[in-house]
Amino acid sequence: MRFLSPESDALPISRSHYETNVPGVFVIGALAGYPLIKQAMNQGYEVIEYLLGTRLERQTTACCRRSLGALRIGGAA
Repeated sequence: MRFLSPESDALPISRSHYETNVPGVFVIGALAGYPLIKQAMNQGYEVIEYLLGTRLERQTTACCRRSLGALRIGGAA
């Protein structure tokens, strides 16, 4: 597995869907740099759905779209 730096506390490099350069090895939560349990739960859910072949929008992206969708930015109606 490749890491961001040679330091002992470096995070592993992961691609979309949290998969590392080792096929089938996924990193989520604190190991991926997101120490909040809610983030880890969302990431775990996304990995399982990815493995099942379900296309999902990342939970953080979906949440931001819902939260910011009602805002009018730049004079947009």
